[in-house]
Amino acid sequence: MLGEDKVTETKPRMGGEDFSYMLQQVPGCYLTLGVKGADWDRTHMVHTPTFRVDESALPIGAAAMVASAVEWMVQNGDEAA
Repeated sequence: MLGEDKVTETKPRMGGEDFSYMLQQVPGCYLTLGVKGADWDRTHMVHTPTFRVDESALPIGAAAMVASAVEWMVQNGDEAA
């Protein structure tokens, strides 16, 4: 959907997310969305008072989640309904 030049597979990190507990119950994946503006001199990290989002990234993230859900439903046929 985005093109290979726009997607990067990252190495696992030791973050503080609880998402792994969900994955123990159902299959899934973790998606991160780059929200740093192209003209910004630094990243504004989450969970800080200076967090900042380039809102033009949000429709891309929403579309990626929808595309993932649709792909899962296509692969799982009637079981997805």
